[in-house]
Amino acid sequence: MREKELTHKGPARGQYVLAFILGLFTLFCFLPVLLVVIVSFSSEASVAAKGFSFFPETWTLEGYRYLAKTKKVRKMLDDAGLEDCKIVVSNSLDEYTITSILYQGGKIDSFGVGERLITAKSDPVFGAVYKISAVKENGSFVPRIKVSETVEKITNPGLKQVYRIFGDCGQAVADLITGAEEEVDLTNPYRYVDPEKPWKNRHFENCTAKKLQKLIVKNGRRIAPVQSLEEIRAYVKRQLDTEIWPEEQRFENPHKHYLDMSPAYYEMKMNLLNEARNL
Repeated sequence: MREKELTHKGPARGQYVLAFILGLFTLFCFLPVLLVVIVSFSSEASVAAKGFSFFPETWTLEGYRYLAKTKKVRKMLDDAGLEDCKIVVSNSLDEYTITSILYQGGKIDSFGVGERLITAKSDPVFGAVYKISAVKENGSFVPRIKVSETVEKITNPGLKQVYRIFGDCGQAVADLITGAEEEVDLTNPYRYVDPEKPWKNRHFENCTAKKLQKLIVKNGRRIAPVQSLEEIRAYVKRQLDTEIWPEEQRFENPHKHYLDMSPAYYEMKMNLLNEARNL
């Protein structure tokens, strides 16, 4: 009798709540897929007539062997008259995999990059430090330096200017650090110091310079206008297209972008290092 009474009472209230939550979860998980089906496959009947099954192919693209699959899917879509339908792939993608797929002719319009982006897989550790470079004393800034056994963590002291140096071809040959009050005159051959090879006597000739630093915040207030995402994207793209050499942008064995110093600035840095060594 007890079992029959329990059978006829039906689900408990908690089961209704659980079913409701699972229903919402399912809706939100599959709603984007349903929208894609409605927008991109309004002529689904014509696709089926060509022997193309949408859902299985969609899921298999979330795996490996992207190249062969995307070529096959692209052809089937085009044959069905769906040239405007886009192909998206994902699954542990990074810049190296994406470059390889595109180089081999993969028919992909968009890449879903997640875990390799948010975990900073390629550079999990930032090999640099953020330290005080100058202290204001008696109305003027006095340079300060951080010394480390790791060369990359030795800071560049003092107030400074950073210039991008362009050759006669119009592309950047190096960046140059100087003191904040130094003037860079490139009308004549300009001597600079390569901090990795300071013994070499080197000059910039037939070059031009552009200041890279701009005043954004003054006295705790922003004084520069806020740029939109589109403006920032266009600015970066313009630099990559017109200023930075393609050899510096490749993933495999990229050419180094040089960072040089004016003789006066390099001498000031070395003096501070020598003073720190004697402490």
